Amino acid sequence: MSGPWVRRVAFNAPLYTGLFVDARAAVRDQFTAVQDAIESASLPPGEWDVARSKVRASGLQIDVDNRRGVTIMPRYIVERRLQGEQMAAVLDALGLPRELADENLGARFVADTIAVRQLDFGYASLLVEGEITCGECTDIKSFRAMVEGLSSQVPCWTALVEQTRTALQDILPEDYLLQSNSENSLPAPIVKQRDEAGAKMLWVHRIFQFRRGDPLVDEQGEVEAVVFRYQPDDVRNLSIDDAYDCYVGVGNSLVIAGDDADPADLDVVPRVVAMQNVYWARLESFDVELFHYVNELSIEVDQRNISGFDKIQALEEKSQEIVDLLEYAELFRSAYNDYAYHLDPQSRVLWQEIVSCWGTDNRFDAVNNKLATLEKMYDRVRGSLRSLYDSQLNTFVIFFTLFGLMSVAVDMIGFVQEGSFRGVDYLRIGILGMMLVGLSLVGWKLLGRRTPL
Repeated sequence: MSGPWVRRVAFNAPLYTGLFVDARAAVRDQFTAVQDAIESASLPPGEWDVARSKVRASGLQIDVDNRRGVTIMPRYIVERRLQGEQMAAVLDALGLPRELADENLGARFVADTIAVRQLDFGYASLLVEGEITCGECTDIKSFRAMVEGLSSQVPCWTALVEQTRTALQDILPEDYLLQSNSENSLPAPIVKQRDEAGAKMLWVHRIFQFRRGDPLVDEQGEVEAVVFRYQPDDVRNLSIDDAYDCYVGVGNSLVIAGDDADPADLDVVPRVVAMQNVYWARLESFDVELFHYVNELSIEVDQRNISGFDKIQALEEKSQEIVDLLEYAELFRSAYNDYAYHLDPQSRVLWQEIVSCWGTDNRFDAVNNKLATLEKMYDRVRGSLRSLYDSQLNTFVIFFTLFGLMSVAVDMIGFVQEGSFRGVDYLRIGILGMMLVGLSLVGWKLLGRRTPL
């Protein structure tokens, strides 16, 4: 085998951008205000799409062959797609390369399409597609190693995602943006991450695309060499169409297209991988955020140096933080499930395989376990609040009772001494003094006692 081989590769990367949209508020008008703001704004060059719900010309809401209805929430806030001369101009303006190269291997990747998708929960997806040439690769393992080496250069395009995020930040209505210091606030454990500046790329997934008959992938063993799985026997063709084959793995995925394959069908694997990547990234960070929050909350709940009304205020704040966080988690989980429910048949097969391969359900289990712990801590906090409220109420009852008893005692003394000498009444003064001292001691003990949160 000789001569330069030209094949296609797509690099997909999830990125943290810190752009959080208040989905609870936006979903009330089906994200219309957010989408209208994007469509009416002057944005950087590119084809911008806001994922408005589309139905067939016949008016059918559900196409059983292609889509299973319209998602409750948009699949993404916006997609920015760049191609051709427009892409080259944008990259030049940002000082970014269009090509990736490895001179040692004679490898060269030329991007022809770049797509940035921003989602509502602070993360975005970058998909860079193009052709790759390598004159020195004689087997699939060396070709894979070359592509994986080039993928380490993909973070050079992070600035493009940052430009997209900044443009959206400037034009989206403030009422729909979650901030760390406003009434539209983020749940407490997310605030720390929200304050980080700039987009941050997390990892890169490679999607290889070959034509049928390509000598590099004409045997099953060569396919398994590209698509890494924990068990090689798990590598299987997931296509429901005879026109192409597709495989998904941990860090690499593979598409082998026949001559009659529809180009739109070949985009399914990159699209599904990109969405699962960004959801997985959010799940991972959410799991870490929950761990630290539960740990810090347990320390605060156990501290004993707060008393009285300060304790009640602290518990009320923690109680509201927990409620906000549980609501945020439930909305995220609902959006994830809703997206999966509305996938077309081929995408759903790929989605379920990726969930199994990447252990997404295990990540959800870890998050759910921490949320269950958080719910128990919420019950504990509310129980402590009820105890404090009861304690404060009992204190006031005792005070008023003692005042009532003092009034009765004074009246009795006055009745017994009626008509006697009206000089200095030492008995009355002594009784009143003893009652005041006793009342002060009881009040100090009740109001000044220190109990755990």
